[in-house]
Amino acid sequence: MTRCDKTAIVLALTPALLAPFALTLLPERIPTHWNLAGQADGWGSPLGLLIFFQALMGVFLLLGAVQSLILRQKPKFAAIGKRLMAGIMGFQALLMVFAFGLAWYVSQFGAPAPGMASTVILAFTLLFLILLYVLTPKMFPDQPGNAAITRRILLATMLFFVLLAAVAAVTPLREKPYSGPTFMISGLGWLFIVIGNLMPKLKTNPWAGIRVKWTLEDPQIWYKTHRFAGRLWFAGGIPLALAPFIFPLRTVQIMMWVDLAVLCATPIFYAWHLARRKRRLSQAGRGEPDMSRSA
Repeated sequence: MTRCDKTAIVLALTPALLAPFALTLLPERIPTHWNLAGQADGWGSPLGLLIFFQALMGVFLLLGAVQSLILRQKPKFAAIGKRLMAGIMGFQALLMVFAFGLAWYVSQFGAPAPGMASTVILAFTLLFLILLYVLTPKMFPDQPGNAAITRRILLATMLFFVLLAAVAAVTPLREKPYSGPTFMISGLGWLFIVIGNLMPKLKTNPWAGIRVKWTLEDPQIWYKTHRFAGRLWFAGGIPLALAPFIFPLRTVQIMMWVDLAVLCATPIFYAWHLARRKRRLSQAGRGEPDMSRSA
């Protein structure tokens, strides 16, 4: 067991380690979610929030184990993956401590200044993305092209969170007609447009792109899937970018969740379809088809 493995296990136990303090110092009802205006719009018990974070840490730990299994034939990538997962779990632990610290602050002094909670969370996220941006070349040894494309994706993501931070800062001072979620959903659409344009340029790697069994095992399926996904994300981002300024917010929120489900699930199904089709052609004795030309 490596040092990263031990670190990940300790981080996975942080919700349980924090439980005695959270359950002792906090009231029975605490804020559990904050909107862009910095207002609490979700409430629950400290125990419920602890269970949520503990389950989330368990999922990260499981994903780390699956990742190590997938990369067992690539020790260099496997070592990077362990450090990356430990970093993600550490970031999640910081957010958890902040969430409980903010709940304690509210119980002692009342609601914080407008925008404070969302601004701090967005700042944490931006710092984490900046760290990933700096470390990206080390994540792609001998793959400078993938490192460059991933950096562009991270830069676009950072700009999206800068937009959210700006919206969070001005929302308490601004009147309608447009609300914070309007700009958030529109910014998400533009992010999909940018990533969709960059996605076909990615080569096979374990960190960025549609990383499923069928794409990682076959470079042709990777290429075909990412060309398809890039077009899909570009097209799917356009309605998200424009609809918030045309339709009621409630309608747009439904559109957003439907759009996200389609954009995330369809490329995976497409990769499975390509692998299944290729296997059938191979079993039929037609040889290995050229997936870069097939539909």
